[in-house]
Amino acid sequence: LGDVYKRQGQFVENWGMADAASPINVLNREDTAVDFFDPPSLGELGIKLRGSKSLGETINEFTVSLYAMPLWRETPLPTESSRYRISPDIGTVLTDETVRPNAKDGMFGALRIEHTLATSLVNADLQYVVARGPGRRPLYEFTPTMTGLGIIPQYYGSNVFGVGARAVPNADGWSQISLKGELVHKRGYELPSVGVAPPEPYTQYT
Repeated sequence: LGDVYKRQGQFVENWGMADAASPINVLNREDTAVDFFDPPSLGELGIKLRGSKSLGETINEFTVSLYAMPLWRETPLPTESSRYRISPDIGTVLTDETVRPNAKDGMFGALRIEHTLATSLVNADLQYVVARGPGRRPLYEFTPTMTGLGIIPQYYGSNVFGVGARAVPNADGWSQISLKGELVHKRGYELPSVGVAPPEPYTQYT
């Protein structure tokens, strides 16, 4: 892969190709306390190794990136003063009862491969992602309390397998159109230090 570069620090990277919903974009937490519907990405501390190589005219700019994020950090949720808070009529968020992953369970790792594809039909950018670690958004566990219903955010692990593509057709009159898509399969697993059952495996696409 030619020269390999190492970067360390706090990363904010927007994976994926889609403009709105992007199921392949699993690296960063999102600040739902600021905006629950279109939250900004938050930085993650870690190390990234990146190498690239030119393979020819058809497949080019082949890039491999490895990520290691050893520090788990909690996803911010809307506070009681936020316009995005959960209505008291529904329940009360009990973040004090959230079980946080320990250092071992909190580690996140990922492999990301990117390359271009040039054919007579389309010119495209492709990417493939494999990741494992605690999910960036928690599950919500409902429990009765003395005053109503309590909602406890709980975290689980997730294995992620995804592919994304952005393609521009080469046919006459079609070059102004960009076709984008993502397909991701997620398989949850229990974090031993948390003990919360994950959801059933599911597939997302956009």
